[in-house]
Amino acid sequence: MHEAYPVDTAAFRALLEGGRPVLACFVADWAPPCREMSPVLDLLANSFYDTMETVRIDPDAEPLLAAEMRIASLPTLLLFIGGVERERMVGIRAYGDVEKKILKHLGT
Repeated sequence: MHEAYPVDTAAFRALLEGGRPVLACFVADWAPPCREMSPVLDLLANSFYDTMETVRIDPDAEPLLAAEMRIASLPTLLLFIGGVERERMVGIRAYGDVEKKILKHLGT
């Protein structure tokens, strides 16, 4: 099973330049909504492992990146295609809701 993996700012920027779509989830271990979102994120990572990168970013460890991305609530999911933010989802989301938004932007 594929899972969302943690990245720092440098790795995140490299992914954005890499050409593949990126689903980035800003999450913190201490936040109950983030813990609730974690299994959904891993399911998405597994479902789309051949299509996009699915990563976790800890805003406490990467505060400048969180500020740059205007992260005000956790969890926040950002979908990037071609290095450009295409979708922002704030709060706990169901798998189907996120999947639908991803598929809309991937054109499948």
